[in-house]
Amino acid sequence: MPQNKIIQLAQRVASSDANNAVEQRSLLEALAEIRTLVDREAHPRACDYLNGAGLLLTFTQHFGHVGGVQILGVVATVLEAAHMHVSKESTESRSASTNAILTGGTQWGAVQVANDMLLGQILIRKGYIVEEQVKEAVELQASSGARFGEALMKLGALDWPKLEEGLRYQDACRNIVEGVAETQRPQSTPPTMTKRIELAPASDSELKLMSDVLLGEILLRNSLVTQEQLESALVAQRGSGMRIGEVLVGMGACPWNDINYAVQLQGQLRRYAS
Repeated sequence: MPQNKIIQLAQRVASSDANNAVEQRSLLEALAEIRTLVDREAHPRACDYLNGAGLLLTFTQHFGHVGGVQILGVVATVLEAAHMHVSKESTESRSASTNAILTGGTQWGAVQVANDMLLGQILIRKGYIVEEQVKEAVELQASSGARFGEALMKLGALDWPKLEEGLRYQDACRNIVEGVAETQRPQSTPPTMTKRIELAPASDSELKLMSDVLLGEILLRNSLVTQEQLESALVAQRGSGMRIGEVLVGMGACPWNDINYAVQLQGQLRRYAS
C-alpha cells in the first residue's frame, strides 16, 4: 500500500543524514518509486505533496551542509501531508484536493507546496509560529482548500501583519538581484551586480537556496533549461555564493530574460499563499 510506504519514507527522511548525498539520493529514488504507485487522477493533491517533497530532497542532496537538518524536517511534514491526502477516499475530500491552492489545476502544485513550506520555515524562524502549526495549516488546507497563509490565520496562529512580513521576506529570498523581476532587460545584458538583496541573519542562507531550487524547477518546467543544466548549476553553486540565475546565465544555459520570466512566475505563485 502506498500509504505505508509514504509514512515509512517520512520516518527515514526524519532520521537521515543531511550531509550524506548518497543517502539523500536513495531517498529520492524511494520517493520516485512511491510516485508511480499513487494515481494522480484520484489523488492530485497527494501527488503535489510528493513532488514538492522531491524538490526539497533535491535541495538536501546538493546543499545538505547548509540547513539540511531543518529542511529534512520540512520534507517529513510534506510526506505526512501526502499520506493524509492518499488516505482520504471520499468524493468530497478529493474535490477539495483538486481545488486547493491553485484554481488552475495541479500543474504548479509541487512548486506551490515547496513555496508554502518555505513560507512556513520563514515564519518559524521569525518566531511567529511553531512547527506543529504548519502541520495544522496543512490539515486545514486538506479539508477546506484554504491557502496556506489563510489557513494559518484561520487557526489563529498569526495575524495579517506578521503573515505579510513573512511574505515580504519570501520575496527577498525569491529575488535574484534587486529589480530583476521588475525590469525587463535585453537578452544579452546581465543586471547590475551592485545591489544584491542580502538576507540577514546569515543562518537563513538555506532559505535563499531553497528559493533557488524552486526557481530552477520553474525554468525546467518551462523548458528554459535542461535537467542536466540545472543539476550542473546546483553543483557549481555550492560554495560560490552566487544565485542560481547567475550560475545558469554564466554557463550559457539561458539568458537573463528567461530568468526574469521565471522570477515573475515564482512571484505569482507566491501570491497564492496569502
